[in-house]
Amino acid sequence: MQNLQLQLADILQYDQFQSAECMAGNTNRLVKWVHIIENSAVGHLMKEHELILTTGMGIHKDVDTFERFLDELIAKNCAGLCIEYGRYIQSIPTTILQKAKKHQFPIVVFHEEVSFSDITQEVHRQIISHQYQLIERLEAYTHTLSKASLTSNRPEALLEVLVEAIGGQCILQLTDEKAVYYPKCDATKKARLEKESPLVKEILLLSQQYGQLKWYGLHSGIESLFLERTALFIAQIILRKLYSIEKEAVAQQLWKQDWLEGRLSKSEILQHLEKEHDRIRIKQMTVLYVNVANGQLEGQEGFDDVYFTLYARNVFEKRGFTICTTNHQDHYYMIIFNQRDEASMRSRLREAVLKIKKAFKTDTVTRIATGKTVESVEDVPTAYETARTTMYIRKVLQTTDCFYEDVLLGHMILNLQQTMDVKQMMTQYLGPLIAYDEKHSSELIPTLRTYLATNCSKQETAQKLYIVRQTLYHRLKKIEELIGMDSSEPHHRMMLEMMLYAKEFIEKSSKIHE
Repeated sequence: MQNLQLQLADILQYDQFQSAECMAGNTNRLVKWVHIIENSAVGHLMKEHELILTTGMGIHKDVDTFERFLDELIAKNCAGLCIEYGRYIQSIPTTILQKAKKHQFPIVVFHEEVSFSDITQEVHRQIISHQYQLIERLEAYTHTLSKASLTSNRPEALLEVLVEAIGGQCILQLTDEKAVYYPKCDATKKARLEKESPLVKEILLLSQQYGQLKWYGLHSGIESLFLERTALFIAQIILRKLYSIEKEAVAQQLWKQDWLEGRLSKSEILQHLEKEHDRIRIKQMTVLYVNVANGQLEGQEGFDDVYFTLYARNVFEKRGFTICTTNHQDHYYMIIFNQRDEASMRSRLREAVLKIKKAFKTDTVTRIATGKTVESVEDVPTAYETARTTMYIRKVLQTTDCFYEDVLLGHMILNLQQTMDVKQMMTQYLGPLIAYDEKHSSELIPTLRTYLATNCSKQETAQKLYIVRQTLYHRLKKIEELIGMDSSEPHHRMMLEMMLYAKEFIEKSSKIHE
């Protein structure tokens, strides 16, 4: 491609360089700025691709000073060193030239007096001109990419546009897909490419890496800009394709609701799954329930249900899950299949759920909850019901816990209510304390709750309640007298903790139903 960055070879053609001679090095180096330096002590301040002009005033006294200055310029990968022969330097020491040739570092000498200010002005003018040309070239390339992406749904079609613009060889490697080479090449060339160092740009989709775009060729410094634009348009093509697939899947989700509500047989479920997923491991499953009322994902205006399911699918698949989604109005249900090892399922599931939870704007997300993990497709309705129950428990307790395991005690209370009078049981254990607190305006119930929550640590309990130890001892003695049991004994402690939880749950749930 036409080089849109200024090289030393270009500068040597300027009128100001008519008396110049390149004594060593490669003149194809990029030049991004020019400095006039007459003090060898500032060599360490130079930057990559900067061209240095000097009369030699700071380096002419001894070869060691000259060599140290040259070493600093080489280490900084400067564009070159231009020296004016005259009062300070009349020739370049042999050791300096040998080192410059060894490192392919350009040393240019002026055999006549020149105006350094004219050189810097002309070079800076050309650098700015090249920058404008680069911007124009990138705008034209972006327009070409845009047209190509609208006329083709194949990401590889953009590889042709890229190679036509900058030449070289490119490879598109998308996740779980075979690499695409453009131009096509044989096994010998592929093996040779593996030994080279390409320019690489990630294909980012929904803030996740979806693949890589690699380019092999002679680097002039601007190819990465073209590669970046191409990677962006490839991501847009993939997103459009996935969006279309997801939209169709959303439209064909009625059978999933029948599955969740237990209206399908095992054979019917497996038949539907086989149509939607070629290879799916049916071992561990759960259901994620998301209420997206007034919800909004970061970076999105309003709420797009297809984009949401696409985003969620991407998050879960990156962590070893396959999902089936269905929704009704603002309620989304995701049937999650674990495709990796069973031991790490819980930690991976938590990571994925928290990722989705975080993606919502905090002021608009309503609720998110998981159900029980099951191992058979016939038991998925159980996971569905427990996810809904987890959501109800969250609403009652106003808790941030969104996982089934974290509110298991709430599930137990609700299950017990179906077979016995939990309120009566709670009153049997805690009734005397409740009555005493109401009559004497005391705080025996809060004291017992804090005491059990601190693993029966009297010191910590007193600190949390802001009371002296003697007051705590008096309260604990009164609690033991009223309930007729030692609250620190394991069996009694377990029952009391459960009854305290039941008391809180019953009181808060009654307020919801008022």
